[in-house]
Amino acid sequence: MTSSVLFTPVGINRMTLKNRIVMPAMASYHAAVNGEATEKLIRYHEERAKGGCGLIIPEFTSVDADSGHCNPI
Repeated sequence: MTSSVLFTPVGINRMTLKNRIVMPAMASYHAAVNGEATEKLIRYHEERAKGGCGLIIPEFTSVDADSGHCNPI
């Protein structure tokens, strides 16, 4: 049985990911209405990182109040 390339490290510029598993930004609706990261959102992403994702792209957070925000449907 051969080892899958999925579980091998990969470099992106000066950053090295431990594997090639990427979790894209998805709407979990755990961010605050004003765009701030909540404790629930942080715990959500911590669990995915512990699960082995090499790269996690966060969602619905902003550093600028005028950047707009997404309202849940």
